[in-house]
Amino acid sequence: QLHNLWLVLPPSSSIWPREDLLVTLALALARDGNAADAARLLAAANRIRPLPVFYNNRGVDHADHGREAEALADFNEAIYLNPVYATAYINRGSLYRKQSRPDQALSDYNEAIRLDPTDATAYNNRGNLHDDHGREAEALADYNEAIRLNPAYATVLYNRGSLHAEHGRADEALTDFTKAIRLNPTDAVAFHNRGSLYANHGHYAEALADYSEAIRLDPA
Repeated sequence: QLHNLWLVLPPSSSIWPREDLLVTLALALARDGNAADAARLLAAANRIRPLPVFYNNRGVDHADHGREAEALADFNEAIYLNPVYATAYINRGSLYRKQSRPDQALSDYNEAIRLDPTDATAYNNRGNLHDDHGREAEALADYNEAIRLNPAYATVLYNRGSLHAEHGRADEALTDFTKAIRLNPTDAVAFHNRGSLYANHGHYAEALADYSEAIRLDPA
């Protein structure tokens, strides 16, 4: 997962008054769902004085649209401007993972957790990386910590459920998938995978219901 956090700003003492006003307005627009105008104001503030949050958010946009080189450059710049910006490390780590650069990804996730050990997303993403490379115990430990920090984090509940399912722990997987669906009832993949779990254990009526709901949510 990539973090696009409008609320991660440098200390107020480090920005010029006019820039402070622009950033404040950008935050208000972003909270109201006006992302385009918020981005324009943030860009204007960045022209006055470079802002780590601007480069981080632009990097997320580049990554979302497949512009990996530009995303990496922006995440690097955000970290250069603010070496303790944990969110930028998470995002760069996610980009490295996508690029099959696991050592760099792990290093960034570790640094993000060192800087902010309360960020559940960092643990979830590092857990995904561990799972990619067959480190089951480490993945489970990270998912557990992410859920401890944020019990309502549907994505990590789904991820932990998938890990349990991969390793034959059907009851634990079913519990996690069900919690994830309760928190995010529009997740077609979670319904599909819970349906597969039901089918594999002979609960065909429940499997059919979950498959039907998955198709309803995502007919493609």
